[in-house]
Amino acid sequence: MPDINIEIGGRSFAIACEPGEEPQARAAAELLNAQAKTLQAALGRLPESRMLLMAGLMLADLQKELEWKAKDASERVADMETRLRKAESKAAALAADLELQARKAPSAEPSAAPASLFDSVELPEAMKLLESTAKRLEKLVAD
Repeated sequence: MPDINIEIGGRSFAIACEPGEEPQARAAAELLNAQAKTLQAALGRLPESRMLLMAGLMLADLQKELEWKAKDASERVADMETRLRKAESKAAALAADLELQARKAPSAEPSAAPASLFDSVELPEAMKLLESTAKRLEKLVAD
């Protein structure tokens, strides 16, 4: 088990860690040292145990805050995914409705079934339908 030296609040400590974990141990020590320096700047020299306790509490507080933010972000993502699924469903329903309307529109050849939306309506009429659909989709996304 490798021994490494770390510095926390101007004091040196020898610690043991598992092989390969030295970089992680040093990074954790740097976080703790940054908190200890903040405490020393605000309160001056503290007994070692008090400095380590306070620095640890400050890090625990930061971790808790990050957990809350992560949970909030996760909930917002889930809400947005739900809203997106609803909007996609509404868009599919609108597209089906639009296709149905296009098929019902009178065509130049009554016996021929339209191959697509644009075969069943005149171009100005198709543009109106597209604009109307775009506005409806924009409203759905905004909701």
